[in-house]
Amino acid sequence: MEFNKDQLLKLYTNLVRTRAFDQCFVGGMVEGKVIGFFHSCEGEEAPGVGACSFLRKDDYIWPHHRGHGLPHMISKGIDPKYYLAEHYGKITGMCKGVSTYHMCDPENGLIGVAGTLGSGHSVSVGIGLTAKKNGRGQVLVSCFGDGGSNKGTLHEAFLMSANWKLPIIWLCHNNGLSVSTPVEQTHPVQDIASLAQGYGMPGLVVDGQDVLAVAEAVMAAVERARQVKGPSLIECKCLRFCSHAVGI
Repeated sequence: MEFNKDQLLKLYTNLVRTRAFDQCFVGGMVEGKVIGFFHSCEGEEAPGVGACSFLRKDDYIWPHHRGHGLPHMISKGIDPKYYLAEHYGKITGMCKGVSTYHMCDPENGLIGVAGTLGSGHSVSVGIGLTAKKNGRGQVLVSCFGDGGSNKGTLHEAFLMSANWKLPIIWLCHNNGLSVSTPVEQTHPVQDIASLAQGYGMPGLVVDGQDVLAVAEAVMAAVERARQVKGPSLIECKCLRFCSHAVGI
């Protein structure tokens, strides 16, 4: 896939904005301005940015918890100001009739997220079914980590999405660590993408540090999904440059 200048600038801009906002949250945690905890995406910006930068406004995303969805939301065109304000305790709930909850923006394809590991797989099947029934060629990019691939809900979701030919791109952020457990201790095979073969869908491994490689793979899967050919599984091999979370 050849990327033009505007596309390259968009990817670069989204990477830089993601890194800046991520650093802002980490700094806020250290300074005591943000209460709670934060899972920095340092080193793992490329999967979310590459996957979501070229989606349509009406496409759906289910972000990964790394960076609390910042790479995905920023790249999808969702304004991070509400996200930032809520984390700093400036706004909550509703503002002028518009939901300001940092992980919900239906107009831009963000239905919400879940804090329970693996629960996103089941919800994604429902979103994917909605996208198919809408009949407008919408797709869903559903993200999860190598730890999330251990859940039984993933296999149920893969089976249903394949049988129903749902327009879902399953995107695995594999940073090699489930909190602190190496992936080699939880998976008997080298590539999580190899699971795809058992469900009759394409499975691909890409360099998760290469935003161009991610974007190229996802856009090919998106085109396949828009043609009602069913889901795809893309595994992004990446590195986590920091601890699991700040504030815990």
